[in-house]
Amino acid sequence: MGTFLSKYTKPPKPMEKEVEKKVEKKVEKKVKKKVKKKVEKKVEKKVEKKVKKKVKKKVEKKVEKKVEKKVKKKVEKKMEKKVEKKMKKKDQPLP
Repeated sequence: MGTFLSKYTKPPKPMEKEVEKKVEKKVEKKVKKKVKKKVEKKVEKKVEKKVKKKVKKKVEKKVEKKVEKKVKKKVEKKMEKKVEKKMKKKDQPLP
């Protein structure tokens, strides 16, 4: 004879065990899928961020160099003209 509780708590039937196993498998599959998706998304975002940062830095450097060259040329031309004007003024004889 079993214990007092054994009357009220029956061991799971073999059918219930199979159903439990199937449910567990399906749940595991879905969880794995969702986790995989989330991980992929996060990794993609991080990679995208890093790539954007690197590309931005490279582009910034290139643009900075180009702009620096242009500005340098302009300033050189202006200074040249100024110096030329001054020299012309100096070269003029006093009245």
